[in-house]
This record gives sequence, C-alpha cells and structure tokens, in this order.
Amino acid sequence: MNTSEYKKQIVIENVKKGIETKNWHQLSGIMPVADKYNISKILRLKGWKLLASHYKDTRKYIDAIVAFNKARQIKLIDNEAIQGLFNSLTVIYDEYQNDFSREDLVLLDNQIGRLISFYTIHLPVERSIVDDGIKLLSRIQSHLHSAPSKIETPATHKIEYIFNALYSDMTTTEIQAEFARIMAPYFRERMEKEESGDEEKPKKKKKKKRGSKK
Repeated sequence: MNTSEYKKQIVIENVKKGIETKNWHQLSGIMPVADKYNISKILRLKGWKLLASHYKDTRKYIDAIVAFNKARQIKLIDNEAIQGLFNSLTVIYDEYQNDFSREDLVLLDNQIGRLISFYTIHLPVERSIVDDGIKLLSRIQSHLHSAPSKIETPATHKIEYIFNALYSDMTTTEIQAEFARIMAPYFRERMEKEESGDEEKPKKKKKKKRGSKK
C-alpha cells in the first residue's frame, strides 16, 4: 500500500467512525477531505446527509444548505437532499426577508431558479420534491419588485456565501443544463426571426466599375 492509498484508508476509517458515533466535529472536518480523496460515494453521501440533518436540527441553516448540496452533488436525485436544501433556503429567506436588497435577491433568484429549472426540465423529479423551491422562487421574484437597491445589508455576506457554495459545486450535468438555459432565449429569438423572415440579410458589396477611381 503506497502513501496515497494509506491516507485514503485513514480517511475512510475516520468517516465511518464519525458516522457511527455521530461525532459532528469529526464529521465536519473529515467530509471535505473525503471528497478530496474521492472515497466511496455511498459513504460520502451518508456522511454529508447525516451532517446536513444535524445542522438543520441545530438551526445552522447555512451550513445545512452547503452540506445538503454536497450530498446532492454525489447523487443528483436524492429526495432527502433536494428537499432539505430547499427547506433550509426557505428558512434563510424567512429570517432575512425584511433585510434583503434587490442585489441579495438577484443572487438567490439566480441559483434557486437554476435548481428549479434543472429539476423540472433537465432532470425531472416529482413535483412534491421541489414544491418548497418553487414556492420560494415565486416569493423571491415578487419581492424583487419592491426591494431597495443597497450595496450591503445584514444578509449580503450570507447570501454571497450561499451563492458561491451552490455555484462552485455545480456538476458537469448541471453546467451543461445551465448553459442550455442561458442560451435558450437567444436561440428562440433567432428561430422566430428566421420563421418570420425578419432576420437581416448581409448586404452585398457593390462591384466597382472598371476605370473608376479608388
């Protein structure tokens, strides 16, 4: 067994021990390392979900969001992880709804909208699983019309942290789906122009007559 394999085995044993004893301090420290060493998906999924549920039960909702999302990255269709993520996001919205600026809400709208699109179009799941997210997205979009524009609010750093955590952990499948979502309006507009004949045709350059001055 080489050094890398030995270290990986130590990580595996620590994850197993953390799960078995529900040692939250140990699990919170070892799970990012478990991802780095790419140990068994089943073990990592179990560890992140257990840690996420602990954070949620102890009202550490931002940590819960990150942990549920880590679990979701391992298994994109995991009902507990998806519902836990949307539920925790809803709690954060409820807690700071009187503080949000328009800029804060735009960040939330971006990531929650992406997740809803992914789970209703690209990788459809039962409606009941994403219900909390759909309701939350509707509330955020309504709130956007009245929210003031501010450089910083009591919620700004928390929302930026959540946005960065969700954005940076996108899987290849999610990146492809997000690219398609962003480009869809452009392609739709092009098709409509082509169908209506309104698309501008390139102008032909006039040929210069022989003997004409340059």
